[in-house]
Amino acid sequence: MAAAVPEPATSEEDGQMTDRLVPVLLYICAALFPVARGIEIGGLLGTGATSIQVTAADVLAWPVALYIVILRAARDGVRAIRFPPLPAVVFLAVGLLGFFSLGNFLPALGPAGPSRHDRLFWAKEFLKMSEIFLAVPLAFLNAGLDTVAARRVALVFFASCAAIIAYAAFQHFLPAEVVSDFRLGSLFGDRNAYGAFLAVAVPALAAFAIEEDGPAAGAAAAAAAVGLATLTSGGAAIGVAAGILAVTALGRQPRAVYALGVFILAAFLLVPAMPRDNPVRMWESIRPFKPAPGREESAAMPSARLRGTMAALNLLRERPIRGVGLGNYQRRVTPFYEQEAYPKPMGRTDDEAGYDTTSDEPGSQSMWLVIACETGLPGLMLLAAALAWWAASGARAYVAARDPAARALALAAVGAVAGAAAAGLSCNPLVRGTGVSLALLASLGTSAAAATGNAGAGDGGGSRDRAVRTGD
Repeated sequence: MAAAVPEPATSEEDGQMTDRLVPVLLYICAALFPVARGIEIGGLLGTGATSIQVTAADVLAWPVALYIVILRAARDGVRAIRFPPLPAVVFLAVGLLGFFSLGNFLPALGPAGPSRHDRLFWAKEFLKMSEIFLAVPLAFLNAGLDTVAARRVALVFFASCAAIIAYAAFQHFLPAEVVSDFRLGSLFGDRNAYGAFLAVAVPALAAFAIEEDGPAAGAAAAAAAVGLATLTSGGAAIGVAAGILAVTALGRQPRAVYALGVFILAAFLLVPAMPRDNPVRMWESIRPFKPAPGREESAAMPSARLRGTMAALNLLRERPIRGVGLGNYQRRVTPFYEQEAYPKPMGRTDDEAGYDTTSDEPGSQSMWLVIACETGLPGLMLLAAALAWWAASGARAYVAARDPAARALALAAVGAVAGAAAAGLSCNPLVRGTGVSLALLASLGTSAAAATGNAGAGDGGGSRDRAVRTGD
């Protein structure tokens, strides 16, 4: 009788290599990315106001990505590396070319080349964008996590989000003299940056509440409800609503509709219970016209947000293709204010009565307008294409996946991207901490579903038939 021939190795075992450091690194990233805005390690490439403040995300993103990519290339070859969506890569290339737009782009500046400030602000912004659109996707697309390990990474991420939300809730009960209404932003420092974070995190938490069962679903729903209650940024509230509606429309029925009802009920019960009159705060943050402080009986004047929007549109008309370079919007938009109809607000203040009249409110610039002014219309379209690719990849992964954990991760990716895109109309979800969190959720969702063999459109190419064993 012929000797038995061993069966070929299955895709679960074939050519795979165990590296237990990979999941540990990703757990650390998941824990620290959301709080990166509040963990500034120090300055780099300068001192004082001209330095680049390094955060935990800056320290982790690229070293972790390079380690995982090298590991993948050593095992499967360079051609097996999975890349982020093509629009994201091209967007970064446009941002890189924008360095050459830093000098000689405004007549008022004269023939001088880019200053040290110009170069440093560009470097800071480009580093952040490269982490969001290249480093974090490279790490999570090539880590090859199975759905069990990917779910654990997501749970670590959500635990960090819950801690941030809990701290914001605690701030609401402190005296206004200790934490002003504007500073109700947890570790983010202001309500708009915190609101942009919630526009990413709350829809993702809602997705887990819909798709998960047991304690994880209840904890995710509770964190999302408290997050809703701590919102004080009106523009971010629009993003949160858009993200929740996206996961409700796509998620498991009828449970998704029940979850939507729970969130609406929680909003009606919890928001009025908060001591800071949050609905009024939200309306004031997006109100287009507002009386000057101390003169409520006078005619309303254009808000700082409206005046800034008009100035940004003027700048965009002047530089529709090349833009002014990453990181340089705030410093280059001033000459484009219409001093008669839409004068530039002057000065800084923590007095909310002065916001939208005598002072700009930090964090209130539209992501879409800022990107359009900094990278031109080509950069704007590439950013929209990158976010649309992420959302479509997550939706396809959700529909195709059969594993419950993979479906939860994919739905979380859809909600996070939808929330960020909508919130970007009035605040910026690409700030430090929030941007890398968005990239983590978008990449984790599509890569986890792809690991089950059910999805494959979440990246720009590379091998999909084998996953790296991570020891989990």
